[in-house]
Amino acid sequence: MSRLRVYRVMIGRWVGMLLGRNTYFHTVQGVGAAFKPGELSGYYSDLTGKTRWQGLIDAQGIILNRDTEGNPVYFPISIIQKGLGHWDSWLFSQRSDGHHLEAVLQACRWLLQHQDQDGGWTIWFAQAPRFRGPYSAMAQGEAVSLLLRAYSVKDDPDYLSAAQRALELMLRDVESGGTAHTNADGLVLEEFVMNPLNTILNGWIFALYGLYDAWLVEPSARLEGALNQSLNALIAALPRYDLGWWTYYDSAGNLSSPFYQQLHLAQLRALELTFPERAEAFSAFQRKWKGQYTSRWNRLRAVAAKGLQKLIHPPSAITR
Repeated sequence: MSRLRVYRVMIGRWVGMLLGRNTYFHTVQGVGAAFKPGELSGYYSDLTGKTRWQGLIDAQGIILNRDTEGNPVYFPISIIQKGLGHWDSWLFSQRSDGHHLEAVLQACRWLLQHQDQDGGWTIWFAQAPRFRGPYSAMAQGEAVSLLLRAYSVKDDPDYLSAAQRALELMLRDVESGGTAHTNADGLVLEEFVMNPLNTILNGWIFALYGLYDAWLVEPSARLEGALNQSLNALIAALPRYDLGWWTYYDSAGNLSSPFYQQLHLAQLRALELTFPERAEAFSAFQRKWKGQYTSRWNRLRAVAAKGLQKLIHPPSAITR
């Protein structure tokens, strides 16, 4: 893998950020406009911008990303998020725009066709040695959210079965090939199962959304227990993602970019609305982190510090 290629792509994105340009991968994601707490309706985050893909597609219309070397690859998270964006767009059309619904079902068909025997979708770069497993709790949880929404309108048992299998893998311990682990505070969901473990905040929350959606559709003591355990662990972990003037992207101490700082704000707001009994804990950090973000000095400082971090420790892979 060319280190120069990684730097070129990374610097190009960073320059765009400094110039105020939003890319497809960093379109602002506020709270979903069709989101309704306590209902399997609009999605928690606004992913409608993901429907405006201008890149490669395969013969079935499924989007193809490019890996660091420029080779076309399927990236499950991109496919699923585009599907969720089409779902909300379909809701905005008063459920009348068949194009958006077909795009939702198209993504779900891909998920059914590519779900492996363990119930997961492998992430191409997560098969490198620094990863302990090829799966992502974020991908699994978002797939649950998309499949269950499709099931709610099509009543296709294949969608429900795939969602159940995806959830089982997501909740399986990392030592057994899954994406979850338990600490003293509760259940942690790993966006990527790294070695050593490094918990990415936004990915954990996206996975939590999927767990909650599963509980909405098929409530059980087991799912409620897992949900409460993960919410407890998340609330206990929030102070560790607070730098004082900005947020950390992950538990390894990497700073959030301005995009991810904004995403954290929207995610906490959605959690506050979804779990009113825990609203105070989420709203306290949402207010604090919003205050951090509204400071122009903090944003400039974060861009500079994050850029330096990436130059010193560039990512091993970049998806385009």
